[in-house]
Amino acid sequence: MNRNRYLIISLFIFTHILLGEQLIISHGGFSARIERDEWGVPHIYGKRDADVSFGLAYAHAQDDFKTIYDILLATRGKLASVYGKDAAVNDYYVHLMDLWNTIDSNYESDVADDVKLLCDAYAAGINLFLEDYPEQEKKNIFPVSGKDLIAGFSHRMPLMFGLDGVMKKLSKEQRPQLIGLNENDENSESFRMLASNVFAIAPHRSSDGYTRIWINSHQPWDGPVA
Repeated sequence: MNRNRYLIISLFIFTHILLGEQLIISHGGFSARIERDEWGVPHIYGKRDADVSFGLAYAHAQDDFKTIYDILLATRGKLASVYGKDAAVNDYYVHLMDLWNTIDSNYESDVADDVKLLCDAYAAGINLFLEDYPEQEKKNIFPVSGKDLIAGFSHRMPLMFGLDGVMKKLSKEQRPQLIGLNENDENSESFRMLASNVFAIAPHRSSDGYTRIWINSHQPWDGPVA
């Protein structure tokens, strides 16, 4: 009798339950339902945007935790602690940009409350995944916080603008007089705007009334800058 009672209690205190292809999770005031279709694509439902962010993080970690792990190491300036001296250039970049002092000083005052809630929710999803799968590597990343999300964007954007290429050129013994976008730095044509691809479909042009956007993100499939 006692054994059955303890079993029932254990079922109630689990933070999530599996119902066929449906996963219900909750943690830290957030809750979400993850349903995977026949192709394994997660469809995430929650009462608030923050709940969906929470569920998205958990599903993301289920599918590609390795990339999340590498990104967290990179944005914290700890990539070389796992991957050796070849990754030290990333860690130098993080400290050169004074990334974490800037975030710690401005996060509470400069980041909108609704954005912080989304970031905290995503972090909670990653933390729940790490608790549910203790065999996953936690070194140097647990617990994840909302600041890690802001750090990820702050780490990535200068690289999207080519800052890493500029730093490499400046590190040469003979520094260029002018740094542009192309190999021929002395040519003013180097500063021509480069284009990207984005397509948007307005609700009145879609059959189901939803807005859709298709963007070429210029990011690799995996690794610390995915």
